[in-house]
Amino acid sequence: ADRNAEVSELRKDLDVVLDGMIEEATKVAEEKEMADRAAMEKELALNAEKKLAVELKQELADRNAEVAKLMTENEKALADKNAEKKRVAELEKKLADMDAEVWKLVEKCEEELAERTADMSLADLIGSMYYTHEI
Repeated sequence: ADRNAEVSELRKDLDVVLDGMIEEATKVAEEKEMADRAAMEKELALNAEKKLAVELKQELADRNAEVAKLMTENEKALADKNAEKKRVAELEKKLADMDAEVWKLVEKCEEELAERTADMSLADLIGSMYYTHEI
């Protein structure tokens, strides 16, 4: 009977130890599951951040390409504008030179007219002008 009581007591102790071990194993399994879930959530969040980073890098690259294109277009437009300014300046210089030549010719004509008409009477001058106008 003592032996049965001792075995019974050992079984109770064993049941308590086994229950404790099962409880501890369950707690560890739950903690591991929670840790795994948290790790998976972190990995998903990290993957989402990586995807967003890739998208932002692509958007930045696209914008940089657009800026480079616009800068090239702007530089070309500026070069065209400068070339046009240079062309206008050349034409203005040519026009000024031609204007000066015209004024020289006008002055020469006025001098020649003055020389020719210096000794003409007013009547002869009017007749000459009328004749010249008719031609």
